[in-house]
Amino acid sequence: MLFVFFKTDCKKYDSHGSLASIDSAAKMTFVSDILKVLNYLGHSKHWIGANDYAIEGQWRWIKTGQAVQYFKWAVDEPNVVGDGPEDCATIQNYNGTYLWNDEDCSKHRYYYICETPYVHVLTILFHQL
Repeated sequence: MLFVFFKTDCKKYDSHGSLASIDSAAKMTFVSDILKVLNYLGHSKHWIGANDYAIEGQWRWIKTGQAVQYFKWAVDEPNVVGDGPEDCATIQNYNGTYLWNDEDCSKHRYYYICETPYVHVLTILFHQL
């Protein structure tokens, strides 16, 4: 599953690194502002650390296992479209506003956002497998 690879890849940059937990409006604004700049570089979708892989509809942060309390879903999200489960969250541009979407964890090769507790800055990784 690609999602697990991204989680592991975040640890290459910091042993405590993980996929980003966007758990507040302030952090969402911070990430959105960075993504607005990156969008001009062709970066459209990014994995974040929320998933409902264990129990459908119960979204948890991959780093802590804690329930997601802050959500910023796009209209009609989360949903299931296509032939597989959509258990992992991405953040993407919807007409100038960055919102969340659920995606199949193993099919898409998007960029991903890591965070570390020591730097207090989110790192956007420019990797696409």
